[in-house]
Amino acid sequence: MAYEFGFDVVRLEIEELETAPDEAREFVIEAMAGDVAAHINVDSRGMGQILAEIEREQQEAGYRPGGAWEPQLPQMRGFFFHPRIVMSVVQAIGPHDGDEEADFWEFVFDDDDGSQVVLRMSETVTQRLQRLIESLLV
Repeated sequence: MAYEFGFDVVRLEIEELETAPDEAREFVIEAMAGDVAAHINVDSRGMGQILAEIEREQQEAGYRPGGAWEPQLPQMRGFFFHPRIVMSVVQAIGPHDGDEEADFWEFVFDDDDGSQVVLRMSETVTQRLQRLIESLLV
């Protein structure tokens, strides 16, 4: 069953999964905020796609680094939701001149089943994502 879900990310981690020597490397990006977490499975090609999306967005006309932005914790007391998808494509949308209200990055992760997870991140969390991916792909 396909679903759409999004939230503001407070922190994230990336874990490399164990694979056979002849298999592609696989990772899980875990984005968290309060009682909500999204788990996005990504292979090394997908990790490169995330980096390329960040770099593409930073080259767009009108791009500006995000300013002070405070993520809002999901109001889902007593309800634990942890969507899991296998990333097939990602789109990154960074802050731009003229949109002073959007001081955050938005990442739209799609999977082959039609599900979508939208993660909003501060500039600091986005930079952490970029550094973690770069260190894992070395």
